[in-house]
Amino acid sequence: MMTMGMSKYPWDELVTPSQANEFTARLVDDEDNPRQRRIFWAKSWISGPALLVEYTYDVWRQISLPVFKNIRVVDSKDKAIIAIELLDFDLCDIFLKVCQDIIHSLQNVSSKAVRRACIFRLEKWSSFLRTSRTRLSPEEQKGLIAELRFLERDSLAVYNEDDAIYGWSGPELGARDFEYGQVLVEVKSKRSSANTNIVISSEKQLNVNENEKLFLYVLELNSTTAEDSKGFTLTDVVSKVRDSLESSLQRSALESKLAKVGYFDEDDYSDIRWSEGETHYYAVLDDFPKIDSKSCSPGVSKVTYQVDLDYCEEYLVDREQVISALR
Repeated sequence: MMTMGMSKYPWDELVTPSQANEFTARLVDDEDNPRQRRIFWAKSWISGPALLVEYTYDVWRQISLPVFKNIRVVDSKDKAIIAIELLDFDLCDIFLKVCQDIIHSLQNVSSKAVRRACIFRLEKWSSFLRTSRTRLSPEEQKGLIAELRFLERDSLAVYNEDDAIYGWSGPELGARDFEYGQVLVEVKSKRSSANTNIVISSEKQLNVNENEKLFLYVLELNSTTAEDSKGFTLTDVVSKVRDSLESSLQRSALESKLAKVGYFDEDDYSDIRWSEGETHYYAVLDDFPKIDSKSCSPGVSKVTYQVDLDYCEEYLVDREQVISALR
């Protein structure tokens, strides 16, 4: 166990509660909590450092909580409190940074958005603290850039920020990258100079059920040099989307989804710059060239295949048709 000096941490001078499953607590100082949110430094009955976040709600909905190896997160509906408790006392320095970041992130959201914003921030930290985390590969960067371009230019052109970001289902391992009711969009990136094939990673990816409309969005992306004035990095694209959002809560939601795909501002992506080519939209109809669940024999699954877009020109549609369907 780490030996902590006097008042090194904000929970140091709190006494350990005598009853199981209880906390002693004090309100976070105004200097760190200028909006005077009901956020408390706390100590658990096992002397564990903790942060307590009170919230208000009109209708309480179950939200999946992020999982940590050494931090316990409990969301109490009855008490309207999220309790974040450190279980490994050797990690106090890291835990303090997590708590300070959460406190800071809650200053600019409405009181009724505190619960969601807190969980969004915890999700980002859960992803960041995974021991196996690595920087996104060039192919992963391309894929994320394409999804962010569709979010920025198309989703946010139709929906409010909440609905647009909620419908970005790719980071949640959804079957398609964007799901807005009965309108679905699968996003692909390809190199302009490469062959015309795109990779479909599952027989479910181009499934179209009755009453659904599925579109394929294909963005051409190539690596370029630092001298290219029109070149950009993944970080540039993320910043543009983030800066376009007016709601602090939705910026937190965006950060949470970015974390789930492995993007963090702390990683340096300045070594690869990208240039953008043409964008194409396709309507995935029943006779679109594809392998789907209906065409697979029983027992066949996890199918990966390629589609040659030269054979898909009759399915090309313009952006306005996609926007109209989204509306």
